[in-house]
Amino acid sequence: MEEFVRAIINQSEKVSDALLFFAMLAGSALEYVFPPVPGDLWTAGGAILIARGKSFWAVFFGVNLGSLLGFLIDYRFGVWLADPNRRFRHWGPRWERFGRGIDRIARGFERHTAFYLIINRFLPSVRALFFVAAGFARVPLWKVIAYGLASAVVWNLLFIGAGYLVGRNIDRLLAWLRTYNVVAWSVLGAVAITVLVRFLMKRSKNAGVG
Repeated sequence: MEEFVRAIINQSEKVSDALLFFAMLAGSALEYVFPPVPGDLWTAGGAILIARGKSFWAVFFGVNLGSLLGFLIDYRFGVWLADPNRRFRHWGPRWERFGRGIDRIARGFERHTAFYLIINRFLPSVRALFFVAAGFARVPLWKVIAYGLASAVVWNLLFIGAGYLVGRNIDRLLAWLRTYNVVAWSVLGAVAITVLVRFLMKRSKNAGVG
């Protein structure tokens, strides 16, 4: 994928604003529908192209509208899953555990909707799950759009700004992105371990009382 983005950058003089817009839109949307697609890589390419004189607005509107389209698809999938007529929980033990996991996330969304949807864009690889859970929890659509777009706009502005700082050096920008992903995953891992330890301690204490 990196080589494809590099090829677009190297042929930047042949890339029209319309093509740039649709490329940014497609890359950003696909990240939410097919998470292995690295949406931030597309934004990085767009940031470099802006530094090379291409339209800021083509990139800005492309990545943000693509994010909107992608997370609305995830949201609708979550709404579909929440339908009581869906019998996926009875497909086997794994699906039952999947359903219980979504139930827990959905309960969290009911209490902290704004927080979860605003931080989604700053977390790598798991962004789509936030919107599936939001749909499952039946979070109002206007909240999903408002908070999801706010998160996307802030993240993309920061990332495009980073592209300006490094100028035309995409390798440096990608190095920054890799470092950020490592730090973000480390923080997520630390939080997960903390939650697990607290859960086990509480469970042990309750067992002792019983």
